[in-house]
Amino acid sequence: MQLLKPFRNLKLPIKFLIVTGFLAMGLLSLGLNYYQTIQLEEGTLERNQQLSTLSSLVDSVTIDVLEARGYQKDYQFQQQAAMVDNFDESMSLADDAIIAVEYFLRTDDDRKLVDAIQQRLLDYQDEFHKLVDLKASQADKKQAVSEHIETLIKAMEPLMGRFFAIKQDYQAKDKLIFDAEKSIKLRLFLGSVTVMVIALVATFFILQFGVLRPVAVIQNTVRKISAGDTEVRSRLSSSDELGELATTLDNLLDERIQALIQKQRENDAINTSIIRMIQNVFMLSQRDLTVILPVEEDVTGAIADSINQLTESIKAVLENVRVVAEKVVDTSNQVKEQSSSVTQSASEEQQEIEETLAELEQAIETMQLISELAQVTNETSLKAINTTENAEESVSQTIASINKIRTTINDAEKKIKRLGERSQEIGGIVKLLDSFSSRTHLLAMNASMHAASAGVAGKGLMVVVEEVQRLAENSSEAAAEIEELVNNIQQETADTVSAMNAVITNVVEGTQLAGQAGERMQQTRLSTELLVDSIQRIARYSVAQTAVAEQLRFRAVSIDASAHSTYEKMSEQTKLSADLVWAAEELQAAIGVFKLS
Repeated sequence: MQLLKPFRNLKLPIKFLIVTGFLAMGLLSLGLNYYQTIQLEEGTLERNQQLSTLSSLVDSVTIDVLEARGYQKDYQFQQQAAMVDNFDESMSLADDAIIAVEYFLRTDDDRKLVDAIQQRLLDYQDEFHKLVDLKASQADKKQAVSEHIETLIKAMEPLMGRFFAIKQDYQAKDKLIFDAEKSIKLRLFLGSVTVMVIALVATFFILQFGVLRPVAVIQNTVRKISAGDTEVRSRLSSSDELGELATTLDNLLDERIQALIQKQRENDAINTSIIRMIQNVFMLSQRDLTVILPVEEDVTGAIADSINQLTESIKAVLENVRVVAEKVVDTSNQVKEQSSSVTQSASEEQQEIEETLAELEQAIETMQLISELAQVTNETSLKAINTTENAEESVSQTIASINKIRTTINDAEKKIKRLGERSQEIGGIVKLLDSFSSRTHLLAMNASMHAASAGVAGKGLMVVVEEVQRLAENSSEAAAEIEELVNNIQQETADTVSAMNAVITNVVEGTQLAGQAGERMQQTRLSTELLVDSIQRIARYSVAQTAVAEQLRFRAVSIDASAHSTYEKMSEQTKLSADLVWAAEELQAAIGVFKLS
């Protein structure tokens, strides 16, 4: 602990600066360790990536060469051009992979090995294409080229073995490098942790003995003083801010104790004066305001004098309060009586308003009913107008139809008259035919008489005469029938003309009646329109009257609410007046217990 004494006298900023320096040194050590670890990890990751890529490329070269070897053997057996293309494609991939491998090689021997493999592959390709170019008849040359190819393959096998071993050598070297870097990281970590622990220990001791322990001593001293121990002191001898604070606290405690002793003496003297004052105040508390407190020369003198002045003021106030209380009692009784009267009037007024409101409600319901009936009547009248207009239109159409019928009947009458005239003409023709048949009959009789007188020569003529006579008789009978038909037609035509004239007369009368009905319907429509207009005005006036009645009801409700509020406030005022009377009486009783003179 002797080593820490110089630190105890340092100022707090310097202590905290030293602590900050130790912590910064520890953090810097950890930061450097972390940075170095990241660098080593990045190197390891890069080597692993290169080794993985190299391994993939080596495997690719091996696989492509083996595939090309397979295509070469297939070509030797099958002699297909597709095998040549596949061979060239595999060898091209192998060449690309070898070129890419050269980027990841680390030694010149490895590069020379790759160059040798690349040269062997080129020779292998050339020999294969020579084999492809040879014709089937050149069997000896093909055999020689095939043997040379096999020789190249055998010579390339140890090279491919060494080539495949490159990645294993690199893996072993990378493992050694990784182990070395791991050892370095461990040493750096242990060093950083050691520096950080030293910094934390130094920080702990500086803060513990330079800051925390003095603060604890001061805090313990303050706690004991609060508990009532006036003899306790901190007694810190350091010269920093906490030591100065502890010394100042000790000095303040010493001065405070001396002031308390002096204050105790003064308090004893004051207590004696206070006891005498309490005795006199007790007499005042017994409602005897005639007591006068003695005035001392100490601090209680001013209090006693103030109490005496207060007592005199209270006496004067109580006298005034007693007079005011009597007036308040009288006034409160009068206000109570007036409040009761106003409350009764407000109650009667509220009852009348409620009756008026009920009558207004009935009036509003009646007006609403009238408005609804007016609307229903309005709708019915509108329907009546529509019906009248439809009937008027139907009458107009009926008149037009009757006029058409009358025109048609007139035309028919004219045609029937012409038919009668034609029948008369037919009668004349029939009479002419009858005359012809009579003459023909006479002629036939004369001819028959001549034929009979002629004897045998007149027999042929007799046959003709008989036929003519029968024709005359038939013509006479037909003419008689036609004449009878013509007479019947003329009689029926005359009857039809008479009936048509009667129908025309009836049509004319019906047209006049339909016209009169149309005029009366038009008058009815006009009257109905006037009625609808009157009903609409009644409906509008009813709606307006209903709105006015609603406003009256709203105002009546407002008046009723206001009257009810007035009644409640007057009731409350009556209660308050009763309370005021009671309070005034109590005030009089309370003042009466004081002895004022």
